[in-house]
Amino acid sequence: GNNDSEVGCTVDGESVKIGVNGKYLLESLSVLGENTVFEMNDPSSPIVLKEAGRSEFVAVVMPMNLGR
Repeated sequence: GNNDSEVGCTVDGESVKIGVNGKYLLESLSVLGENTVFEMNDPSSPIVLKEAGRSEFVAVVMPMNLGR
């Protein structure tokens, strides 16, 4: 099935639209705190997630092709 969700954020750079597996994203976010940083180079590159100011846990989530 499909699920479209939006997350509020502060963007440093150009805005992009990405698709990710929600299960993998939620698993990563459940470990990270409220101030999670998403780092990526472009919509098809891996997304690095980490908590701002901390380095105990880093997650990598691969984006999915949105087919648009």
